[in-house]
Amino acid sequence: MTKESTKRTPENTVATDKSVTAIAVESNIAPETAEPTAPVAERAESADPRVDRALGIFSDLTALEVSPAEVIAAKEILTVMPVRKPKKNEFVFAQDTTFTTFLYQDDEEGVYYFVEPAMRPHFIAGTVVKVLVPAVNQLGSPFIWPVPADDGQSSRNNSWNESHRSAYQQAKTKWTKMVSDRASRLYRVYEASGNLPDPQFCNLPFNRQIALAFRGINTISDSDHPILRAMRGDIP
Repeated sequence: MTKESTKRTPENTVATDKSVTAIAVESNIAPETAEPTAPVAERAESADPRVDRALGIFSDLTALEVSPAEVIAAKEILTVMPVRKPKKNEFVFAQDTTFTTFLYQDDEEGVYYFVEPAMRPHFIAGTVVKVLVPAVNQLGSPFIWPVPADDGQSSRNNSWNESHRSAYQQAKTKWTKMVSDRASRLYRVYEASGNLPDPQFCNLPFNRQIALAFRGINTISDSDHPILRAMRGDIP
């Protein structure tokens, strides 16, 4: 074979390519570059049986759409009723219902314990007489407000207790905030200047609220209570 017979010209190459294309058309076989194939990810998704099963609920998305204004009705069940003073960053409203009783005040833990009458002689210190008041803050969270009782003697010159009682008296008719002022040794009392909504008090009877607040360990009913044992110096 001579060099002339093995040498291909550009014209021969074009002719050969055209012949291949013609053969493919005649045999209904498309050239490999005639039609783009689907992306690999798309082919894998459409072939996933899990997608087909899930399509049942998602076949009509309009029926599943939720409006931001929709509210699911629910009724809260109270499981805890805090016994505390109003916080410095909240406005509170109080009811005129009261219950004056004997409590043990744990200053370190900030917890109040109800002391049953039979246990009161066992206490050496730490007990206080408080006026318990049902109250609620501007967010609608209820709590029991322990207001210092006025015995007419020991609290007469106590500016903390006097200002505390003043805050409670105002809170019966207005949204009220009380903030401690340690330098002046009193609570500063403020009235809300904004238009807060009407208070939404707890709808439980007051005795049920008290029972909820002092159930279990928060009631000292026998001499083996951890508070009394610690007071006696008993080893746990």
